[in-house]
Amino acid sequence: MRNPNGAETRKGRSRRILPRQRCFEMRKGNAILLTALALLLCAQLCSCSFSFSLESILQSIKQYINGDETEEMPADYVGSFKNDTFEYDLYETYAVITKYTGAATVVTVPSKLEGKPVTAIESLAFYYGTKIQYLALPATLTELRENALYYCEELETVVLPDGLKVLGEKAFSWCRSLKSVTLPSGITEIPHFCFNECHGLEEIVLPAGITSVGNRAFSGCSSLTALSFGESLRSVGSFAFRGMTDLKEITLPGPCTLGENAFAECSTELIVHTPADSVCDRMCLEQYVRTDNHAGGEMDIVDGSSAESATESE
Repeated sequence: MRNPNGAETRKGRSRRILPRQRCFEMRKGNAILLTALALLLCAQLCSCSFSFSLESILQSIKQYINGDETEEMPADYVGSFKNDTFEYDLYETYAVITKYTGAATVVTVPSKLEGKPVTAIESLAFYYGTKIQYLALPATLTELRENALYYCEELETVVLPDGLKVLGEKAFSWCRSLKSVTLPSGITEIPHFCFNECHGLEEIVLPAGITSVGNRAFSGCSSLTALSFGESLRSVGSFAFRGMTDLKEITLPGPCTLGENAFAECSTELIVHTPADSVCDRMCLEQYVRTDNHAGGEMDIVDGSSAESATESE
């Protein structure tokens, strides 16, 4: 079915199941089916009666796996469409990119679809497999959702709009060829795993208003040599800077707290610039990290369980 502008529509869809979700749900459905069959067999052998039938169980499993169960959509939801390059959800006043289907190396996301401003990139929209090297996002975009660019291994440059307000967890995780990023001033949080394993990242421009850095947000960013956070930063998560082997200096404000092993597996040459006897300074000392105010010592060595947790692939 096509809309008046020629784009195909999937209006009847009640919910979207992502590829990895579908695999998981099929395995879950198979487990439920086997359990149900075992119960019915036991009931027959024991001459017991149950208040459900095999047919009703099979129908429920089929609906769950296929996503046929009724799920209320937002009141302003119009439908789901696709053109030659994108799949997208259309709402009364905005559009959301749900999947990139092209094969280009240079991609500019349109600012409008069906006359509606594109305000968000959905989870896994550019997931693993695309050949994009340069990606420009539109000025209308305000949200880059969880896993939006996950595993875009060949992506080298991304242009983020000034109006971007939200980064989802793992938004850039495993973008191993990404060279540089400038975060717009509206970004206040760098979520968990945001730049996890971005090995090629050499430069990142951070806005002064960043208040928190999530767990492993920069884990494995082994090419970055310096980071500087403004006075708004109040918390850094566990393993946030793990494995940043080329990191030589980082600036953190005094009130900032540090999560467990924030600098695990970093270079012994690393120095943290932070006020003397501040919260951050004392926590660096506890983690044997050198600052302007004390020599620190050997970098904190995590135990086996923590090391395994820190290096797991995300």
